[in-house]
Amino acid sequence: YTGLYGSDWGITNPGGNPTYYMPHQATNSTGYLPNDHTHVFKLSGAWTGTFGLETGTFITVESGAPINDFAAGPFLGPLVPAFVVQRGTAGRTPWLWNVDIRLSYQLPTTQGQWKVLVDMLHVGNPRQTTVVDETHYLAIDQDGNPAAPNPNYKQPTAYQPPMAMRLGLEVSF
Repeated sequence: YTGLYGSDWGITNPGGNPTYYMPHQATNSTGYLPNDHTHVFKLSGAWTGTFGLETGTFITVESGAPINDFAAGPFLGPLVPAFVVQRGTAGRTPWLWNVDIRLSYQLPTTQGQWKVLVDMLHVGNPRQTTVVDETHYLAIDQDGNPAAPNPNYKQPTAYQPPMAMRLGLEVSF
C-alpha cells in the first residue's frame, strides 16, 4: 500500500489504491514501493557570527527510487495496469543530491528585531530525473500477452526543481 498519496499514479487517494482494483494486479505486486530510497544521507549545519551574520545549510544525498514495469491489463487497458515483473525491480532512477543554503543578517535597530534573509535552494541545479514513465506495454494481444511497446518507457517525466533564490525580511515586535 503506497499510502495517502498514490505515488504509482501521482494522485492523492486516501484509503484507496488504484494498483489493486482488479485480480490481475495482484501478480508481481509485492516489492519495493515508489518512495523506497534505500540510502538517504542528510547533513545540516549552522554558524553564527559575532557581527549579526548567520548561515546554515542542509544537504541531502539519496539513492534513486525503484522503477516498475507496467503493462496494459485485460480490463480498461493501461488505466488498470498489471506488473510485468516484480514490483520495483525494473531498475532505479539516478541518485539525487540537493544543497540548500540560508544566510541571515540581524540589522542593528532600536525598535524590534529586523533580519534580512537570503535562501539559495537547489544550489548547483542538479536537475536529475525523479520520475520516469513506467508503462512498458500499451496493449495486450488476443492471448493476453503484453503488446505495443511504449517508446517512452523509462523516459523522464519529472526532474528535481531548478536552482532558486528568495529574499526576505523578518520583523519581530
